[in-house]
Amino acid sequence: MAIITEVAPEVFQISIYVPEINLQFNHFLVRDEQPLLFHAGYKRMFPELHEAVTSLMNPAQLNYVSFSHFESDECGGLNQWLELAPQAETVCGFVGAMVNLNDFAVRPARATTGEERIETGRYRFRFIATPQVPHGWDAGVLFEETNRTLFCSDLFHQWGNMEPLTESSVLGRARDALLQTEAGPLAGYIPYTHRTGRILENLANLEPRTLAIMHGSSFRGDAASELRGLSEIWKVSLGAPDGGQSSAGADASLYRRLGGYDKIAAIVDGTYAELMQDPAFARFSGGRSQDSQRYARQLLVDQVCALAGGPCFYIGRDMKTSHTGLDITTTEWEVSLKHTTTSLRKNGVPDREQAEFLSLFERYRADIVEGR
Repeated sequence: MAIITEVAPEVFQISIYVPEINLQFNHFLVRDEQPLLFHAGYKRMFPELHEAVTSLMNPAQLNYVSFSHFESDECGGLNQWLELAPQAETVCGFVGAMVNLNDFAVRPARATTGEERIETGRYRFRFIATPQVPHGWDAGVLFEETNRTLFCSDLFHQWGNMEPLTESSVLGRARDALLQTEAGPLAGYIPYTHRTGRILENLANLEPRTLAIMHGSSFRGDAASELRGLSEIWKVSLGAPDGGQSSAGADASLYRRLGGYDKIAAIVDGTYAELMQDPAFARFSGGRSQDSQRYARQLLVDQVCALAGGPCFYIGRDMKTSHTGLDITTTEWEVSLKHTTTSLRKNGVPDREQAEFLSLFERYRADIVEGR
């Protein structure tokens, strides 16, 4: 049964979970004077998706159908929607129209440029070409400028039956999904290129407030930070070991500027030493074996190494899952950052790199801190 959630004003996420593959498929209906559907869905999902849309509006009144790239879960049911709504137009980029849709669809698509706006009444949309991001020559995203909602397709892909909308970071889940996928038969589904980082940065510069995500939870909050975090994850996991950057000066990765793996390990060990000497943190080490503590330390080293742009992979759980129930307070969080700063200084890390190092953790504050 489809689950319907309003993730932004008059933007309804219609989620269909397929347990056989442990994956959600999210479709987004914008209810306005000229309604728009983003993701036409699989052909076989059309009856269920049609029923959900009907509960919100008359589907024959759809004016626009759009999606990111030519893939059956995005546009398999396109022609069924176009036949149901004779006035509806398919909105895509130039490449999508020329290479795929003008042959596949029952009527020609509306190929837009990045500067063209589509007005649906209260809302204004732009289709922004993002070649190979997430994948496909014809790929693009749809950006709603009024409420700043980014319809981002397979970006932030998450496995599982997740909550419809979250205000906690989805980066941990997206990283886990990427590593899991890269280890299986679907490896290579994100073709990292020299343009990838720039494309994601351009999307971050739009400063979206909501990320309408196709697989997993959609996100509301600092979406620009999420996009920049995703860029780092992709760079580390899919790009060159140092992200293809220079090994010296301001252009080097943080991993390089810190001094590599051994220096990061020394910073983490120094932070652990500071925390162990603070009685306020005794509750976190009690009842844990030395082996368990060493394993947690290694996970943290690998995580920092990966976040800093180094050749490491983090294989632990996401931050929200691993910290839920610990009741970590804001005071404990702030004090832990002070201990980390002490270790950074003892290891001779310059002020600029100290700030960058601490920012690696700041993105997880909402996932870790539970109490006041």
